[in-house]
Amino acid sequence: MVARTLSLFVLLGLISACTNNDIAGPTDTATPANGLVLTLAVPGRCVVGGCDPVSGAVDHLGLITLTNTGTAKVFLPLCGTLPAFGTQQFVDGKWVNVGPAVACAFGPRSTVIAPHDSLQFNSFFAIGIWRMVVGAATDTALVNEGLATSAPVVVK
Repeated sequence: MVARTLSLFVLLGLISACTNNDIAGPTDTATPANGLVLTLAVPGRCVVGGCDPVSGAVDHLGLITLTNTGTAKVFLPLCGTLPAFGTQQFVDGKWVNVGPAVACAFGPRSTVIAPHDSLQFNSFFAIGIWRMVVGAATDTALVNEGLATSAPVVVK
């Protein structure tokens, strides 16, 4: 439990570091970590079904794709059964974390993506400039976790 809590604080620290110092604009490209490339497409196709918007303001369906472009397995921290994604919006010249703080006290610690494999998820977005972030490591303990970021997406 202590290691899991420590990993959570490391991930939050990485996300926080990006939000405080990363003032690059929406022309940036994706930043991979440990072979993991994170992409965000809005609009995106519905992966599983049940892709109706939850509110009138957050009604643009997005497709999040995690692709392991490397030759080794990549491990992602989990929040319940899903990867511990962070959502960021570009506001007043800087990236700001959106949504509740990540606090995951249940479920497995990590999941794996095999080399040249990918996972896809849906999420909804409001109007603005958005990107997703997620930790990626080369071991189940998430010791050498890096932060993968998607390229920014402008939602109109």
